[in-house]
Amino acid sequence: MDRSAKRCGNRNPAADLTDDLVVEILSRLPAKSVCRFKCVSQHWLHDLIAHPNYRANLPQTLTGFFRCIDMPSPSDGSTMSSPDLASGDDDDDDEEDEDIADEYDSGDDAPSVPDFVSIVKEHQVVSPSLSFLPSGLYRSVAPRHCSNGLLVCLCWKASPRNEADYVVCNPATEQWVVLPGNGHTDRSEMQLHLAVDPASSSGHFHLFALQKNEHGYLIGADIYSSKTRAWSYSESGWVHEDMLCPVPHSVFFHGMLYFVTLSSTIVTVDTEGTTTWSTISMQETMDDDYSSQMNAAFVGVSQGRLHYLANRRSDESKLSVWVLGDDDEWTFKYNISTTSLFGAKLNDLGDYSLVAIHPECSTIFFTVRADNILLSYHMDRGEVRVLGSLISYFDGWSRYPYLPYVPSFRSIA
Repeated sequence: MDRSAKRCGNRNPAADLTDDLVVEILSRLPAKSVCRFKCVSQHWLHDLIAHPNYRANLPQTLTGFFRCIDMPSPSDGSTMSSPDLASGDDDDDDEEDEDIADEYDSGDDAPSVPDFVSIVKEHQVVSPSLSFLPSGLYRSVAPRHCSNGLLVCLCWKASPRNEADYVVCNPATEQWVVLPGNGHTDRSEMQLHLAVDPASSSGHFHLFALQKNEHGYLIGADIYSSKTRAWSYSESGWVHEDMLCPVPHSVFFHGMLYFVTLSSTIVTVDTEGTTTWSTISMQETMDDDYSSQMNAAFVGVSQGRLHYLANRRSDESKLSVWVLGDDDEWTFKYNISTTSLFGAKLNDLGDYSLVAIHPECSTIFFTVRADNILLSYHMDRGEVRVLGSLISYFDGWSRYPYLPYVPSFRSIA
């Protein structure tokens, strides 16, 4: 074999691939793998993976959490902005909490400002305070739910002060849309749940505004479709005894929204709300404890599987994790000792809160009330990491959850 033939045999076939073809291949990989390919070369990092023309088609991973902060009005009447966070990087340990309460007067008005806790060094959120929303139009912006890159906020108007809008925005692209009214004057009492299909490139979404009766039971939902740009009403098809957990956790998976109820079940509804209202029964061994409604069971998606996390009724110090298989059967996966996790036995289940499960790996996230910190726990390796201190605002706790955020660079329809 001559030298030219040897050189041809040693040639890297990948060098002949066009950028478009490389991106097409990367788009079919998990976000974790795409992140690793950033190290291949500067060209792959800047001209492919991070390039605005390509990144909309590439999978993204969890970068942090949005949270709604309720605060009194500034005494000087200035516009509210997002407070700084005590920490944002994985390598940071506990830091001093900042006391900002003195800057505000207590009063009847309690605006809300978006707050973002980053868990990666490369911040994906350009404007955590959502400052790209119309300046002067809203006096209060409160994130309520997040789904596959889109965020829905309850935005109270500066005038008239008793009116609010539902605003769906994309923090990565700074696009936003104000939804038309759904006929209800008191929008603050309705649980909001976004449904965005990560596999769709259309940019369409659905928003569920849940309605309850005077006893707290769900009676139906107003459903907004970005495709029709209209609201529709669907009466609940779940059994009357099903009451959703007060903290609005839900997850959109395979065309269905999944919720946890206070009667030890998971309930689902399709995006149209007209064909499928169903209930997923639990195994008898999946006994759970709802003594703390603010820290009830949690449902999320990780590594392409639906996961269910709940404290054991027989032992509140045990947190169990179950996975739903393709056969719609639950499989036990982990028992987690909260005593080992937090270093001491907690007196109340409300002393900590489940925040999320990582979509790409076996990691779950907690906030701890006493220490006001954000923790991660890798269930396979048993590793606990302090991701950072959370600034304590007045009572240091909020009834609103941390909303896991995975950026999307696709346009809103």
